[in-house]
Amino acid sequence: DAEALQGPNNAARFSHILQKDAFLVFRSLCKLSMKPLADGPPDPKFAPVCRSHELRSKIVSLQLLLSVLQGAGPVFRTHEMFVNAIKQYLCVALSKNGVSSVPEVFELSLAIFLTLLSHFKVHLKMQIEVFFREIFLTILETSSSSFEHKWMVIQTLTRIYAQCVVDIYVNYDCDLNAANIFERLVNDLSKIAQGRSGQELGMTPLQELSLRKKGLECLVSILKCMVEWSKDMYVNPNLQANLGQEHPADSEGAELKLPEQTTGRRDSVSSLDSNYSSIAMSQADHPEQYEVIKQQKDIIEHGIELFNKKPKRGVQYLQDQGMLGSTAEDIGQFLHQEDRLDTVRTSSTFILALIELDFCGRDFVSALRMFLEGFRLPGEAQKIDRLMEKFAARYLECNQRQTLFASADTAYVLAYSIIMLTTDLHSPQVKNKMTKEQYIKMNRGINDSKDLPEEYLSSIYDEIAGKKIAMKESKEFSITPKSTKQSVASEKQRRLLYNVEMEQMAKTAKALMEAVSHAQAPFFSAKHLEHVRPMFKVSVYFTVSHAVDFVRWLCAVSMDELASAHQPRMFSLQKIVEISYYNMNRIRLQWSRIWQVIGDHFNKVSAAGMSPTIRDMVIRCVAQMVNSQAANIRSGWKNIFSVFHQAASDHDETIVELAFQTTGHIVINTFQQHFAAAIDSFQDAVKCLSEFVCNAAFPDTSMEAIRLIRHCAKYVSERPQVASPQLSSYTSDDMNVAPGDRVWVRGWFPILFELSCIINRCKLDVRTRLKGSLYGKCYMIYSVGIRKPGRPFSDTSTAPRDFTELCG
Repeated sequence: DAEALQGPNNAARFSHILQKDAFLVFRSLCKLSMKPLADGPPDPKFAPVCRSHELRSKIVSLQLLLSVLQGAGPVFRTHEMFVNAIKQYLCVALSKNGVSSVPEVFELSLAIFLTLLSHFKVHLKMQIEVFFREIFLTILETSSSSFEHKWMVIQTLTRIYAQCVVDIYVNYDCDLNAANIFERLVNDLSKIAQGRSGQELGMTPLQELSLRKKGLECLVSILKCMVEWSKDMYVNPNLQANLGQEHPADSEGAELKLPEQTTGRRDSVSSLDSNYSSIAMSQADHPEQYEVIKQQKDIIEHGIELFNKKPKRGVQYLQDQGMLGSTAEDIGQFLHQEDRLDTVRTSSTFILALIELDFCGRDFVSALRMFLEGFRLPGEAQKIDRLMEKFAARYLECNQRQTLFASADTAYVLAYSIIMLTTDLHSPQVKNKMTKEQYIKMNRGINDSKDLPEEYLSSIYDEIAGKKIAMKESKEFSITPKSTKQSVASEKQRRLLYNVEMEQMAKTAKALMEAVSHAQAPFFSAKHLEHVRPMFKVSVYFTVSHAVDFVRWLCAVSMDELASAHQPRMFSLQKIVEISYYNMNRIRLQWSRIWQVIGDHFNKVSAAGMSPTIRDMVIRCVAQMVNSQAANIRSGWKNIFSVFHQAASDHDETIVELAFQTTGHIVINTFQQHFAAAIDSFQDAVKCLSEFVCNAAFPDTSMEAIRLIRHCAKYVSERPQVASPQLSSYTSDDMNVAPGDRVWVRGWFPILFELSCIINRCKLDVRTRLKGSLYGKCYMIYSVGIRKPGRPFSDTSTAPRDFTELCG
C-alpha cells in the first residue's frame, strides 16, 4: 500500500513517520469505501444483522473517514500530501457513494461532503462543483429520483452556513468557467417548494407535503444566511471583521433522519477571453468586479441560448455585446471551446470558421481530432467533402515546412480515410472490421500518385484503433428527458429507471473527479458585505403579481399577530415596512399595486381597537418612509394621509404629536419640492389637517393645523398651473371639468370644503380664530388667485356666494 510513497521525493514530504502512517490509513479507508457490494443493495426491510460483510465494511470506513475529517488538525487541513489524498481518493470515493441506493451510505457521504465544504473548500473548488452539479442538483432535478434521496439532499443543504452560501455564489456563479450553482440551487428548491411534478415521483401525498415543506425550509435557511451576512450593511457598514472567517457547521455529520411518517452534463462557460475569468482570481475582494463578471456570464449564456435557436442571431448578439470577436478565428475558437452549443443546428458557414484554428506543430491526426471535436459532422456527403478540403488546406498552411504531403489533396484524402477508419473500427453496426493491410492498401497512390510510408499509415491505424476520434455529439441539457406519468407508471419501473440514472450519474461524476484530481483552482472566501446584494435577485420567477400575493398574505398574517388577545406580535408588521422601503423604487405601475395592499393594511392597523404601542409603531414607520423616500412615494400619498387622518383623532398625545409633525413636514417641505407629484392627494392632505384642527384635546395642535391649511392655500395660489393639470396628466374627473375650473376643483374646493367642516364641528374659540385669521387670508388669496378680470372684491358682501356660504 506504500507504492505511492516510494519515490525519492515523496518520503521527504512528511516530517514525521506518524504523518506517513496517517496518510496510508486514510488512503486505505478511501479505497475500502469504494469496494462494490457483493449482492447489490440490501432490502431496507431487513434488519441490520442481515447486511453483507462488504456493506458493513463500507459503512464503517465512511464513519471513520467522517471522524478523521471532523477532528482534522491544521497539518491535515493544509499539508500537500493530505490535500492531494482528499482530491485523488476521497472525492473519487464520494462520487460513487454519493449516489448509493443504501440510505446509510448516502447519508454518510452527504455528511462527509458537508465537512469538506466547511473545512477544506479552499483546496477543492473544482471537486465541490462536480459534486454539486453532477450529484446534488441532478438528484433535485431528476423526476425519477427517490423521495429519500431528495429529502436528505435538501436536509444537507439546510445545514450550510452563511459564509459557504456567499462563497458558493462568488466562486461559481461569478466565474465564467463554472456552473451557476447558487442560481440553479435556488430555482430547484423553489420548484420543489411549489410541488411541481410531485405525482410523477411516485410519492404519497404525505411525502409530497413533507418534501415541499423541507424545500421551503431550505430556501428560508439560505435567505437567513444571506441576511446574517448582510445585517451589518444597514447597522454598521464599516464592521466587516467577522466576514470571511471559517465557522464550522454546528451539526456536521449529524444524522439526516427522515420524517417519522415516511420510513450531465458540464454546465461551464468556456471563457471567450481568459482575462475575464482571471479578474476575480488575481485581485482582492472587490464586489463590483465580481458583479461585472456575473453580467458578462449572463450575456454569454443568453447568447448561447440564442445560438441554439438560430446560430447567426446568437453570434451577432455576442459580437454586439463585445463578448465575441468578428474574425473567423474568434468564431472558430468560440465554436470549439464552448461545449453547450447545439452543433446540430450549426450551419456550414460557422463550421468553416473552425478552419481558422491554429494547427501549427500538430501531427495530422491530433489536428483532425481538434477540428472534429468542435462540432458535429453534417449528414450530407457534399458538406463533409467541403469541410475536409478546407481542413487539409488549413493544415498545410499552418505546417508549411512539412515534407510528408506533396499537396493539400493528399491531406484531404487522408483525412477522409481516417474518418472512414474511425467509423469502421468503432461502429457496432460494422461486423467485418477493416484490417491494417486493407487500410494501407486503400491509401495507395494518394500522395501525388505515390504512396505514403507504410510505417506512417500503420501508426495512424494503431492510434485510431486504440482511441477513436470523438466527434462532437448533440448535447442534452438535462440528464433525462422530462418523464411522463406513463413512463413511471409503477414503483418498479420508477426504481429501475432511477437505478440506471444513478449508475450513469456515478460514472460521470467519477470520471470528472479523476480528471480534476490534480487540478489547481483558487477558491476565495468572500469578505465584503456587498456580495450578497445581487444574490437576492437570483429568483427569476418572482413577478410583481407574486409580490402582491406575498404582501397580501403577509398582511393577513400581520393582522392575526396584532389581533392576538394574549401576546400581540409586530414581527410581520416590521417586515411589511421593510418591503415598502425596498420596493418604492419600482415603476409606478408596479409600486401602486403593492402599496394599495400595504396602505390598506396600515389603515386597518392604525384604526381604533389596536393597542397604543401598535398604533405608535405604524405612525413611526410611515413617518420614516416619508422622511427617507418622499420623492418615491408618488401615488402612495393618499394612504399615508389616511393613516395620519386616523391618528389625528387619537387621544394619545404621543401619537397625535408624531403624526402632526410628519404632516407638517410634508406640507412645508415635501410640498415645496414635490407638490406636482402630490397634487392628486391634495384633498386628502387638507382633510387630514382638518381632523387635527377638530381634535379638541390638543388646542395647540389645532391652531398649528390652521396655519398649515393657510400654507396649502398659498401653494394653490402661487402654483395654479400645478393644480390645473396638463393634458398628459388628466384624470377621468379632470376630463369632465372645464379647463378654467380645474384649479377650483383640485385646489380651492378641498380647502373651502374643509373650512366649512371645521366651522361646523369645532368649538367657539377655534371658529373665532379661523374667522379672524384664516378667513381673511384665504379670501384674499382666493380673490387674487382665481377671481375673473373686472370683477372687484372690495369686501365680503361682494364675494362669490359659494365662498361666503362655505366660510360663513
